[in-house]
Amino acid sequence: MFTGIIHDVGHVTAMRREGAGMHLAIETALDMSNWQNGDSVAVDGCCLTVTEFGNHTFSVTLSQESLGLTTFGEACEGKKINLEPALRMGDALGGHMV
Repeated sequence: MFTGIIHDVGHVTAMRREGAGMHLAIETALDMSNWQNGDSVAVDGCCLTVTEFGNHTFSVTLSQESLGLTTFGEACEGKKINLEPALRMGDALGGHMV
């Protein structure tokens, strides 16, 4: 679940096509200390799944459908993107539910 409130503006650090899909690496200032592979994060409003993460960087994989229906089909390295991690139990509920 997401509130629609942007927590950080990150940027794409790497892109790699794989078949009809694409892997993106994204740099962020978000606190990822409690993140796990499989967590959800809203990236420019699109709910994506974290496939790996490290020191201020996380990766996601986009399907052909996601690339065709979002602006990620036109993404490039360095592109700035809005980021919002999914709500966790106990988080403040500001903004609105989306």
